[in-house]
This record gives sequence, C-alpha cells and structure tokens, in this order.
Amino acid sequence: DTMKAQRPTQNLITPVGVVCYPKLFEKGLSWDKKEPASHYTATLAFRVEADLTDLENALANVAKQFVDFKGMSFPKAFVDDFPNPKGSAKTPLQTDRSKLDKMGLDDNFDRFISLKSPNRIGLRDATDTRELEPEEVYAGVLGRFDISVFPYFSSATNCGVTCWMNAFQKVGDGAQIGGRRVSFGVAEDVEMMEL
Repeated sequence: DTMKAQRPTQNLITPVGVVCYPKLFEKGLSWDKKEPASHYTATLAFRVEADLTDLENALANVAKQFVDFKGMSFPKAFVDDFPNPKGSAKTPLQTDRSKLDKMGLDDNFDRFISLKSPNRIGLRDATDTRELEPEEVYAGVLGRFDISVFPYFSSATNCGVTCWMNAFQKVGDGAQIGGRRVSFGVAEDVEMMEL
C-alpha cells in the first residue's frame, strides 16, 4: 500500500529503562484480555533523570511529518501540544502515576512507553554477543529497545504515534517487580547495540 510505504518513520535506541509486563517470547493478550494474542509487547519505564529528548523529538517529528503528508486531518492539537497531546490523539510515552504504581515502581520513575511488535524481536545480552534465554527477561530487568516510531490514523478518534520494537538489549539485572516498590541499579560499561 502506497500510503504505508510513504508514512514517516524514525528509528532510534531508547535510553535504559526498567522493563515491565514483558511478553517477548510469546504474544500477549490485548490490554482488556478480550482479543486474542496478536503482538509481542513490553512496557519500558524511565527514571526521573533519564534524558528522553531524542525519544520525544522522534515522536513529535513523526507526528509533524504525518500532518504534512496527510493534511490537517491528523489533529493539530496533537502536534502543537506534543509530547503531551490533548484530545483523542494518542502517544506511547505516558506519565500516568497510577499505572507506574501498578507496575510496582516508586517515585524515582515518572514516564513509560508502551511497545509492541507483530514479530518476535532479537533479544541480546549486554555485550551483544548472544541471544537471551526466557528466564533472563522478566519484569524488572534493565535494558533498552531498538524501536521504530510511526503515526497511525484510522479516524479522528483513533490516531496518534506508536512505537514498534525491533530488538532488545539487556544491560543489567534489577529486582523482579510485581506490584511492590523496588530500587534498581544500572550495569556499567555496556556496549551499545547497532541499529
């Protein structure tokens, strides 16, 4: 489809965060658990001090390019108010404190991003030399994702920017989370994976 081929896309590697709700070895159910499993999914939570400038810029740039490509049918408020759009347009980067609390993260975390992929992604260790085993990827593991950012628009009430994950790199072990508050440390001397 020509529209899909021309849709603006930007690739980047996220800052290191804490992985929550990882479904990276098998597809997960939809958020309401009513739809069959169709995607591999994960949520990546970021500490307050994390520099998300590149991620925020990628989300905003893709939204602006899409407005230019599609015309003003994409909500102008989404672009003008990015990265905190008002109205019906959606962004994968969120600041909902109640959701962070449900993830078991304390006030040292203030943002998170929801990621998905229709295909199984590469799961690499900190040195990028081997594939991870399922027991090495859990809620609380520290890592970063290689992601693709792109817009979607099916109607004025179902539009926004989304992020698909292409690969994951584990950079350290954190305390397993599951509804309790925990602290985390980041591994030192981690090689950056290639895009």
